[in-house]
Amino acid sequence: MQKRVILSWLLLFGLALNGFAQKTVLIKHKWYTITYSTDQCSPIMGYYVQTQAHAKARTKIDRGDFKVDPMTPKMCDISYSKEYAEYNKQYPQDLQRRMDKGHISPYEAFTFAEDAAKESMYYDNVCPQISHVNEQEWRQVEAEVQDRSATYGDVKVWTGVLISKSHPRMMGHIGIPDYYWKVISYKKSGKTQREAWLSHNVPENLDTKAAQAVSTFDRVVKVIHQYYPKFTPDF
Repeated sequence: MQKRVILSWLLLFGLALNGFAQKTVLIKHKWYTITYSTDQCSPIMGYYVQTQAHAKARTKIDRGDFKVDPMTPKMCDISYSKEYAEYNKQYPQDLQRRMDKGHISPYEAFTFAEDAAKESMYYDNVCPQISHVNEQEWRQVEAEVQDRSATYGDVKVWTGVLISKSHPRMMGHIGIPDYYWKVISYKKSGKTQREAWLSHNVPENLDTKAAQAVSTFDRVVKVIHQYYPKFTPDF
């Protein structure tokens, strides 16, 4: 079975104690997994391994349109396309306020095969991301991960969003993340390397380079805990 959703009270209980302080399900696709919040009806964290072979085999693939994943929990029946369209009507030319469908597990990481690329185009793999942030700073961060993999070998990649539960910013029925974060792990000369980035998803973020989002592992964990106090990272 190429993909499955693990949904049980045991899992929910375990994640509540050992992970996010909210109800979540793990949606497992063939090429990546998504931890999905049923409280916020949003992806929270994604994980995949960017292999060196996949990084070097990237090609141009018609990714098609975004679509609803049939494994999205039924209680989160949201018209995602409509929500984005209605919100962006307010800001037709304003890249600092328009929202892109920001990937958790990026499309570019999966262009080694058509099924992988199309699998990245589910709505449960995206969150609202300021257009400028997505198309400038965060695009450069994703390119850095590709470079690490092509140079050093397989890279483990964790990417998440931080959406406030007490004072959420909303795009219709969809929560807007305050931050995007990314942590990677790989081997360099036999030693494990970890890198981290933290991107502020706000109109005021005018950064255009990956270096401007560089953070530390400890800093990312600290900010995650401010949003999800019971989350114990496994990276």
